[in-house]
Amino acid sequence: MAEALEKWPVNYLAQLCPRVYMIIEEINRRAILALRAKHIPESTIQNVSIIKDGMVRMCNMAVTVAFSVNGVASLHTQILERETFHDFYTLTPEKFNNKTNGITHRRFLLAANPGLASLLEEKIGDNFITDPVNGFKRFLDFSRTIPTL
Repeated sequence: MAEALEKWPVNYLAQLCPRVYMIIEEINRRAILALRAKHIPESTIQNVSIIKDGMVRMCNMAVTVAFSVNGVASLHTQILERETFHDFYTLTPEKFNNKTNGITHRRFLLAANPGLASLLEEKIGDNFITDPVNGFKRFLDFSRTIPTL
């Protein structure tokens, strides 16, 4: 995922948006000072630095200033924690959390296929809307259910 992390050349930002670049420099300076005060190794500081090798690392800036960093799925969050932002995660694990975006399959079913939702309600009751769908187990033999679809 490292190739997807946006970087901007320092000279572009400094020339096109000088005040914004000054603010980025100040955020980076303060972040580095705070890490050094905690005796964080220089190699880690370089990994999480916003500015490195003439580039402004936008994701590093986002994680540095963010209150919360979330993946859009459990697997994505694990990749962020273990690989992409591992040093950030080691320094501030409380920032990282998972918030799966989207709609639950049950809510989608109610909106997208009300006929099937009605059949399910008829067969197993309306608990499937809010509870796990354990009621389906007794219908594993579809030979009698499929014709009603």
